[in-house]
Amino acid sequence: MELKESLLLFQSLSEETLSVCRSDVAQTRYHLAFLYRQTGLLYMARKEAQEYIELFASLPEPIQRSEKDKLERAREIVAETRD
Repeated sequence: MELKESLLLFQSLSEETLSVCRSDVAQTRYHLAFLYRQTGLLYMARKEAQEYIELFASLPEPIQRSEKDKLERAREIVAETRD
């Protein structure tokens, strides 16, 4: 699974390099959340959506403005997959 491998690669980066790639990490988590939701892995979908929501707060303001619709969809996944 390429998305999961991408995430592992991002996580192996140094903290300084990771801060530059934070938007890419957020996007990967967002896409994983939807992939897991579509395949019925609701626990994993919720986990990735929550990670995206947390990362969203650390993204630069211009990116946040362009990503608001994704933030809302991630929140929907979290709400749909509550125990």
